[in-house]
Amino acid sequence: MSISFSAPDLKPTYQGIIDGSADYDWALFNQTGNELKVQGTGNGLDELEEEFMDGRFVLINFCSLSGG
Repeated sequence: MSISFSAPDLKPTYQGIIDGSADYDWALFNQTGNELKVQGTGNGLDELEEEFMDGRFVLINFCSLSGG
């Protein structure tokens, strides 16, 4: 599978993390059929952990990390 975050429905989520304009600091992506879709977004490790604990399969996690 070739992954590109330039697809119109993925790019705003991805770009928001890259440039810091989003009100979230991580995004989860999952494959539905042949499409990569945004599964969820959020802030902090606690919210991210909740996404993994709910039993859904996660294909890709993309996040912004800071030292502060």
